[in-house]
Amino acid sequence: MLRKELKKEAEKLLHRKYGAWSLILIPVFVVLFVLFVLYFKSLPQIHYTYFGSYVTGGSAPLMFIILLVLIFVSLFIQAYYTFAAVKTVSGEELNWKQNLSEVCSENFSRVFIANLKMALYTIFWSLLLVVPGIVKAHSYAMTNYLLKKNPELNGTQALTLSRKLMNGYKMEFFIFSMSFYFWNLLAAVTWGIAGFYVLPYAQTAQVLFFDQIIAERTTDGESILPD
Repeated sequence: MLRKELKKEAEKLLHRKYGAWSLILIPVFVVLFVLFVLYFKSLPQIHYTYFGSYVTGGSAPLMFIILLVLIFVSLFIQAYYTFAAVKTVSGEELNWKQNLSEVCSENFSRVFIANLKMALYTIFWSLLLVVPGIVKAHSYAMTNYLLKKNPELNGTQALTLSRKLMNGYKMEFFIFSMSFYFWNLLAAVTWGIAGFYVLPYAQTAQVLFFDQIIAERTTDGESILPD
């Protein structure tokens, strides 16, 4: 499928599902909002007067703990979105509690290990140069999709398989991702409000893109992933 066809298919699949997706997104938005508010409140306040400036408040230990919690939560967010998008494409019912349990309870170690390694590898390559970091990020793009599609894969195996499957598709996926640039910009300037439309749309289209890769990688009538 062409990019336009994938997007049209995503819009078709999301028909009458934005309400369910809103319930998927609200818990994430609320948690991130609370963490960001707590983090900025933990920062020291600088006060300026005619005689100079002085600092009040602030708690370095609290700031550090909140930052760690924020990083920890961020490791599960993409998997949370991807699992919901896979269900959308497969026609399964969306339930935010079930989706959260599936990501953070039933598959906790798989999701945590995969996304932690993904983040560390991407940061490491980004320290060398920006471009290698972007390449690596796209190499591991299918990781959470594979964790959902194949429960037998552990985190490391999903990373490895994603890297192999994305070989030859990274540039195409980069262009596909950039086609959502202005949508993401709209979500940013509206303080996340437009995200209730953009995130389901982009995530569902992304899963369709990955489905296409799997279909093209199929050889001798045997799929890489189990039915």
